[in-house]
This record gives sequence, structure tokens and C-alpha cells, in this order.
Amino acid sequence: MSLSKSISTEHAKAPWLYRIPYPIVVIFIIFAVCLFALGIVYHRYRISEQIEEYQGILNSISSLKTQQIVRWKKERLGDALAVLMTPIMRQAVAAYLRNPKSRHLSDQILTTMRIMRSAYEYEDIDLADSSLNILLTTASQATACPDLLHAAAAQAEKERAPHFTDFHRSTTGRIHFSMIVPFFEGLESTSSAFFIVAIDPYAVLYPLIQSVPIDSDSLETLLVRREGDDVVFLNELRHQKNTALQLRFPLAKTALPAAMTVLGKEGFVRGFDYRGIKVMALVLAIPDTPWFMVAKSTNPRFSVLSVRICSKQWQSSFC
Repeated sequence: MSLSKSISTEHAKAPWLYRIPYPIVVIFIIFAVCLFALGIVYHRYRISEQIEEYQGILNSISSLKTQQIVRWKKERLGDALAVLMTPIMRQAVAAYLRNPKSRHLSDQILTTMRIMRSAYEYEDIDLADSSLNILLTTASQATACPDLLHAAAAQAEKERAPHFTDFHRSTTGRIHFSMIVPFFEGLESTSSAFFIVAIDPYAVLYPLIQSVPIDSDSLETLLVRREGDDVVFLNELRHQKNTALQLRFPLAKTALPAAMTVLGKEGFVRGFDYRGIKVMALVLAIPDTPWFMVAKSTNPRFSVLSVRICSKQWQSSFC
């Protein structure tokens, strides 16, 4: 009797609960589970959209920077031919090589070289003989040419066209790279002289590489090259100072996007940057150079993707 009263009391307290049909409860549970699963699928879909969006951003930035560098190099070649190879300049240089003691000719050539250096923000411009002995210079004093200039001069003479060296340190310790412009008096196979244009990458090229069209602390663009079994960073970095031609990593660090690209990888990659932080990157080879472009981002949303919804290939790299 007391048990029956207790049940009646419970029914009285929550009559609605005991009147819900069992099938409705089951349907409600199934609906809740389906709704939860749908939420997970949608969350994963949204993160996949984010990854595609950032892939597009990184691809646009790396392609833009690559095109800018290629265009910048072509412009430098055009500057050299337009200024140093004009008929008047060619006549002055040819006359000077026959009469190097002429003050009038040397002043005329130096004036043109100084105007060109100032207008295009070059570091220095030299006129050298066929053995790369400096004849005239816009610098305060002439310095000896490093060995890589001799190799570049031989290539320029062979191609009968201007030729670039790679980034290197000058005898004064400054980082620059040079453009060698051969001077031919006629159709002979050997050049009579060379113009050596020293280009300061801090003036234009480094700012060009480091600037990005999006205001973001997580985006960074890098220029790298291969040296033996190492990958060398060519420009100054956002998060480390004094890295140009100094910071290097062994190619055995295959999780490094910079190492991936010099080993032949192109396109969208995932790995760890020079600080050991997870990044997504777009890597490209720059045409007609030994350089490679890396556009990377450390956006926090990428970490969510790599942990929760990365594919098996991604998981083998990160997880």
C-alpha cells in the first residue's frame, strides 16, 4: 500500500514525464545525435573552407612576389642597357680604353655612372678592363673583384649579355649582388671591358620581399637558396635579425618548407618554420635564378586544422 502511494506521489509531482511515449523519447535522442553529428561535419567543412582560403592567399602572395622579383631583375637589365650602352657612352668608353689618361673622357664616363647610381639606388658602379682590373669607380676607392665576379664576367662575355651574380659579401663585408655588363667594341668574341654594377638588396629588393599586401603578423615571405647540403636564408627575417646569408639549416630537416622547396617541392606544404613553429606555406622556384620563394603563415586556425581534421598525410607530418 505504501509503495503504491509513493508511485502515485511521484506521478503527481511529474505527471508529464510519465506520460511521454517511449518512441518519442527514442526519436528525440536520435535527432539530438544527428544534430550533434551535423554540427561536427559543418565545423569540419568550415575549417576546410578556411584552409582553401589561406591556400589562395599564400598562392597569390608567393606568385606576386615571384613576378615582382623577375620584373625587378628585367628592369635592372633594361637600365644597364639604356644608360651604359647608349651610342654616346659606347664611344666614350671605346675612346677611353685607347686613351685611359684622358681626364675629359674619364669625367664624362664617371658622370654618367654617378647619375645612374643615384637614380637607381645602386651601391657602386665600376668600369673594369677585360681582366676585371678596376679602371673607374663611383666608390671612394677601388677594391679587388672576388672570384665569383670573374665567373659571372666569363658567362656575360659568352652570352654577350648582362649577367647577375648571386648574393655575396663584398670585400668590405656588405651584402650585395652584382650585374656584369660586357662591353664589346665590335663583333669580336672577347669583351674589351666590363661594367660592374653593385646592387644593395637593402635598398629595394629586401623591402620588396618582406612587404605583403595583407596586414598580418602571421604572414612572412622569404628568399632562400641551396648551398651544398644546406638551405640558406637570403633576406632579413621578421622574427630574427642579422639572418641574411647567416641563417642556414641542413636539408635533412625535411619538415622545413625552405628545405622542401630547394629539394624540388613546389606548391602548398605544411611544416615547421625557422623558429620551430607549425606553418602552412606556398613554395616556388623563381625563374632564371637559383632562388626560391617561401610564403608562410602561422595563423592559429591552421593548428586547429592540423590537430582535428588533417588527412592521414598531414597527420604523419604533424600529429
